[in-house]
Amino acid sequence: MSIDKDIKGYAARLSKYSKKDLKAATASALSKTAAKARTRTIRGVAKAAKLPVKTIRKKVYVKRATINKLRARLSAYRNPVSLIGLKPRQTKRGRKNGGVRAGKHFFKGAFIVREKQVFKRKGSARLPIEVQRIHIQKIVDDIALKVTVRVMKKDFKKILSHELRFRLSKHRPGT
Repeated sequence: MSIDKDIKGYAARLSKYSKKDLKAATASALSKTAAKARTRTIRGVAKAAKLPVKTIRKKVYVKRATINKLRARLSAYRNPVSLIGLKPRQTKRGRKNGGVRAGKHFFKGAFIVREKQVFKRKGSARLPIEVQRIHIQKIVDDIALKVTVRVMKKDFKKILSHELRFRLSKHRPGT
């Protein structure tokens, strides 16, 4: 693989300077690539789920790589998104035509309770009622894996070479 050759070539040049520089460059490249994957994952999930990016951004985190642990982790809270966070609006009242519109989603027969939560009755009786949510588990699982692999293949090599060049430039004579 050409990535391995490039890394070995840079490693040979760096070996006379510092092993720490090689690890620092790799950790930095991993963290930057993970941050890029986070951004792309957030946008992809938001578009697929028809939700605002702001809502998904709160649910996706990156644990940065360090010199000692060359591993960056992208993690996401996959819990369903509650409608109350999407500024829902009550449409026509009544069971037949009424409902709640939240963003690009419409829930027929749902109602807002004291601006705290969006509910819908399970049957025709008064109770039981259930909280209305938008499920994003499958969307996050599908998109996060695809995006992360794609970004690692496409951008990691470029970012790593940039980081290594930056670290090598600090050891040039006369600077």
